[in-house]
Amino acid sequence: MALITASVRAGALLGGASLAGLKAVTAFGENLGLAFQVRDDILDAAERSKKGAPSGPNYARVFGAGKARDRLRSFVGTGLEALDRGGVKAPLLRRLAGRLLQ
Repeated sequence: MALITASVRAGALLGGASLAGLKAVTAFGENLGLAFQVRDDILDAAERSKKGAPSGPNYARVFGAGKARDRLRSFVGTGLEALDRGGVKAPLLRRLAGRLLQ
């Protein structure tokens, strides 16, 4: 989460973002980082299940794939809403967020 947040903040700072824009991008980065982790857990649990291999605890294993997918959509939605509230267009960030849902 922190690496994604730092990356989007750095881009916003270099691009001369306003304080509201920086706050929006920070919230987006935090949510996208969480979404990325949940998606990784979903993929890992599915792959290990196909192989019949044991899997350690992760979001998908603890809460189930359905709830994990719900959380993934929620984190992406919250991140995109943060961009909207901050008036940040950022089409590339929006596309990146959408790809996590594919």
